[in-house]
Amino acid sequence: MSFSFSIDGITPKKHRYLKWSDTQASRGTADKISTHLLNKLCNGTFTAKQLRQNRFVKLTIQEKEGHPPRIIEFNFETFSADLRRIRTIPEKKYNLPKIGSHLFDSPLHISRTFHFLSSEHDGPINMVLKTPYGEAFPLLPSLDREGVAFASFQPELLKNIKHLASTLVENSHAMTEIDTSWMTPLRMLTNDLVSTIEITLHQLYFAAQYGYNPKWKYDPEKLGHRHGRRLSDKLKWVGMICGAPLDNITAEAPALKTIRELRNHLSHFDPPCVCITIEDVANWLNLIPAIATIVWKIRERLGEQINSHLVELLLLPKVEFQPRNSYPRLSLPPHGGYSSSCW
Repeated sequence: MSFSFSIDGITPKKHRYLKWSDTQASRGTADKISTHLLNKLCNGTFTAKQLRQNRFVKLTIQEKEGHPPRIIEFNFETFSADLRRIRTIPEKKYNLPKIGSHLFDSPLHISRTFHFLSSEHDGPINMVLKTPYGEAFPLLPSLDREGVAFASFQPELLKNIKHLASTLVENSHAMTEIDTSWMTPLRMLTNDLVSTIEITLHQLYFAAQYGYNPKWKYDPEKLGHRHGRRLSDKLKWVGMICGAPLDNITAEAPALKTIRELRNHLSHFDPPCVCITIEDVANWLNLIPAIATIVWKIRERLGEQINSHLVELLLLPKVEFQPRNSYPRLSLPPHGGYSSSCW
């Protein structure tokens, strides 16, 4: 049995209950991202203050051996302002090289649309994907017919998180309908948010095991098994492998706990009921930058670069709830809404 309620017997017109805030991205976050990117591009260790004091930062790029290098000049304030304005890396404006981590954002992938036998008739022509985890990595993904192969899911996963968040905002008019099809993007979003951290840690584990970075330590007894481990234990792998503990995510840890528990609830339906207010959804969407910050801090500890999709999540606008009418409202009680359907 299901019920739908409307005032005065009138079926209301579609109303979008969620919207993106039109406020500009945080200057502090944009400055931190600018500092990270410019240091990575220039192979420097400058602080934001030092970069701001210098009028220009010069980047020399040697694109082809034997060709003259290309010089790019940056102004820190302008670069940071561009980040705040467009909420992504201004790669085209500055004609930047591809930005990302070779390990986590590997461009190595193959696609094939045919099955073709060699002229010697000794079998089909095979395409083998080279992975970034080290020369000793034993798996050789190969295609001898139509299909695809990837060495990393991270860029697509990060891109999909933003897409799912946008889908929820744009379709928030459906969030009061009994038809729960709008919940599918929410379930996928919670899975992808947790997966992007899990995948980062598993890629790190394999990279340490097979020699991606000779300075990294791989001790299987200390690291323990990959499977059946708590996420909190896996996060400790960062310090065990690179020597720099991930001890700077205290502020973001509550967001990860909330999203992980929500993921488990929506995936396993335990407790066997769920109550969701649209304000709950807004609060969950506003945790995305915190999850992205954990991914960024893991990469920072490892000396790996961020990519444009991660920057977009770090600078994601705040989601605001906009009720249909201007009637007086009370704040969501501590044990109301989603909390009322949790043990």
